[in-house]
Order: sequence, then structure tokens, then C-alpha cells
Amino acid sequence: MSVNYWFQSLSLKNCGSDRDKFELKNFQAIKTTYRELQILTTMFNNTMAHVYQPLHTFFMGG
Repeated sequence: MSVNYWFQSLSLKNCGSDRDKFELKNFQAIKTTYRELQILTTMFNNTMAHVYQPLHTFFMGG
């Protein structure tokens, strides 16, 4: 997923000449996107735990 996906999902609108400022138009979209990011973060952490731990045990001996 790209950054543009999150911007569209959040209904972000660039505020004119200020590149770093955005106007939020939909609070429900913020909550939904926050939840999606929580789920993705949890999935990533769980995956890394399952991948990293056996490798660490194998190469570091414990």
C-alpha cells in the first residue's frame, strides 16, 4: 500500500501553499485508517517474532 492510499483513505486535502499541512475532512476515515494501521503493525510484529526468533536461536545458539 502506498502513501497515496492512506491520503485518499483519510480524505486528506493539501492546504494550498503549505506542503506539510493537511486538512482532515472525515473523522470516521481517521478512525478506520488508524485501526488498519494497528492491524498491519500487529501482523508485522507477529511475523517478525516468528521469523527472527528461530534465526536468532540458530545462529546465536540461544
